[in-house]
Amino acid sequence: MTVWTIENPSDPYTFEGDNYEAACVANCILGHGATSLKDASEEDLDCPLFLFGGHDIFFQEKFNKSFEESLQQMPKPEIAKILNSILIGEPCDREVFECSSFTWEEWHDARLTSCNDMDRKAKALAQTLLDLGE
Repeated sequence: MTVWTIENPSDPYTFEGDNYEAACVANCILGHGATSLKDASEEDLDCPLFLFGGHDIFFQEKFNKSFEESLQQMPKPEIAKILNSILIGEPCDREVFECSSFTWEEWHDARLTSCNDMDRKAKALAQTLLDLGE
């Protein structure tokens, strides 16, 4: 499973997913263009910031379709699975969490330092996508 680092000005976050296009869609809907995404294994897969637009150009170059087309065509459960895998911390922290006895809530609450609670937002978005079904 590929670990993706969500780059943002607040707390560090990661999520998992093997579908590059789905990871980029998840990043865009979670961050509204204010977050970028980097493959934690440094394989040169990324999704840049879109603060001033440009998402359609990126999606066209990478996936041969617009962002909206990617969002509409991507199975919602696949995007939801990626969003539900979000974890506060760096990739190495994810490894520690997976070997620990912490619950997600305990881990999250002990590490959150920002008002930007991206992981709870991601989980709420994932639930919305699952409720929409497909």
